[in-house]
Amino acid sequence: MGIGLGVLLGIIGAIFLFNAIDFPESWPIDESVLGWIFLIGGLVVLVLGIIQQTMRTRTKQTVERRTDTPPPEA
Repeated sequence: MGIGLGVLLGIIGAIFLFNAIDFPESWPIDESVLGWIFLIGGLVVLVLGIIQQTMRTRTKQTVERRTDTPPPEA
């Protein structure tokens, strides 16, 4: 989920940053600033998602085998 969200935010940020959509003049926020915010946010979410994914794959499994043989006689 984190990687997909990061890519989506990056795409939205690029759309705003490169003025792919014309907004009306009454738009209260500068599109390039909003684009940078989305782009940086997407990059942060993407990096955190990749870190989280690599942490999941670093699990160790311990196998314990027990036998029902009696202990050796002393």
